[in-house]
Parts: sequence; C-alpha cells; structure tokens
Amino acid sequence: MMNRYVWLPLVFILSQSVLAVANTGVVVGQASVSVADKTNDTLVPENGGVEKERADTPEAIFLSFNGVRYEAIHWGKARGLVQNGGYVSALDEKTGKQKWLVQVYVVHYDQDKEDDKQEVFIRKITLAKNKKSLLIENDHGEQYLLNFKTRSVKKLIP
Repeated sequence: MMNRYVWLPLVFILSQSVLAVANTGVVVGQASVSVADKTNDTLVPENGGVEKERADTPEAIFLSFNGVRYEAIHWGKARGLVQNGGYVSALDEKTGKQKWLVQVYVVHYDQDKEDDKQEVFIRKITLAKNKKSLLIENDHGEQYLLNFKTRSVKKLIP
C-alpha cells in the first residue's frame, strides 16, 4: 500500500499598524498573523478561521496613569467573556499583572444578525477632569465614567 502525502503551500502574512501617540495616552495598532492557503486563496486568521466582516478593526486603546495601564479589551469572547468590546482592564505597569477587569456596557445581540456586525468597541479612553475616573467612549458615541477605586460605571447622558 502506498502512502500519499499532499502538501499545501502556506504563506504567512504579518500585518502591523503604525504607532500613534495622543496627548491623553498612547494608541497602538494591532499586529496579526494570517495563513494563506495558495490552493484556494483563503485567508485563515489567527482567531481560528473566523473572518471579520467589520471594515474598521479596532486598534489597541489604552491610557497609563499612576503606574497603571488601563486598556480596552476588544476581543472578550476569545477570553471566555460574554461579548466582544465593552471591557476595560487595569494592569500594573511594573509587573504586567491584571489588577481588575470591568464590563463598562452591555452589547445587545440580535439573534437574526451576525455578531460581528453588531460589535460595539471602545474607541477612546481619557482621564476625567477629577483624575479619579476614566472617560470612556464607544463606537456609538456613548460615554461612560469608570471610577478607579470603586470600579463603578456611570453612563453619561448627552
């Protein structure tokens, strides 16, 4: 009996965005690795083969203040959370250990629509004037205050 091996040519694609510095923090582009199967030109992204139809993939958003890095968590489902977007994590800048994770808002999914078209991501994190809270804005323009110490969230009414 003859063994047959089929070799599929693979091409690795690395994409990185440019770093951008803002006056309230630092915005850093994401890096991702994809694999292209040349036999059918299908891209298989690092997220397990799920292609996002969202044109505006969010960049990494974070703010550093008093030795703590506050960052938006965009792909919560990959971490076992209930939704993508809407989370802020606090990390100790010296150790890199997560201090806490807070869900800022709930994304309401319509079962009849694709999830990726309904995602609502955090697009901006700034320090509030009182310097005791983060001012967070999402894709829909909704704003929230997240208190550092109590981790309580208050939705701001426009």
